[in-house]
Amino acid sequence: MEPYPLALQQWQSEAGCAELLRLWNMRQRDTIVHDLVEGFPLHRTIIDLGCGSGYVVRQLPKFDRYVGIDLSPYLLAVARAEHAADSRVRFAERDFLGGATYRRALDVLLLIDVNRHYPDPLAMTTLVLETWPARGAVISTLHGPQEQELINGKIVATQALDQAQLEWGEVLRAVELELGGGLSVRYTAIALGRSEK
Repeated sequence: MEPYPLALQQWQSEAGCAELLRLWNMRQRDTIVHDLVEGFPLHRTIIDLGCGSGYVVRQLPKFDRYVGIDLSPYLLAVARAEHAADSRVRFAERDFLGGATYRRALDVLLLIDVNRHYPDPLAMTTLVLETWPARGAVISTLHGPQEQELINGKIVATQALDQAQLEWGEVLRAVELELGGGLSVRYTAIALGRSEK
């Protein structure tokens, strides 16, 4: 499963990544991811798929090990430089859809601001959840009244997202951020109940 070509082009370009970093730095630092991760009984081991510059590390509650995985060497260079002093944090450049490399069940899997860049965000998320052994996941999904194409991704229909979440696992908590025009981003903590593979 490949991302939209424009999204991939942006991740692989130094100028495109600089623009992403500018946009991420403009965002207000909130506690949504922190609060959702903290709600899991365990959050010692965390894998962040599509981690970008590793900005979410600052939002996490106490953890023992964090691994961020991304396709962009430019974003990972920023992430490595920013977190070089933290021995609990490491980053890997690879396609996380190629299969899991972490053999034990993770406490929490993060999929934040990523699935919308794929032609079928819900199928992509399902594939990730089936591939990576995790006890819980925090997922963000851009949604609205109906499915819509973007130049570099897709907005899913709210009704389809609701149905998919029932199939993914037990929804522990969800936070909606309204973007206007009927669009929202839903951050969801889901108990997956996955055991060791």
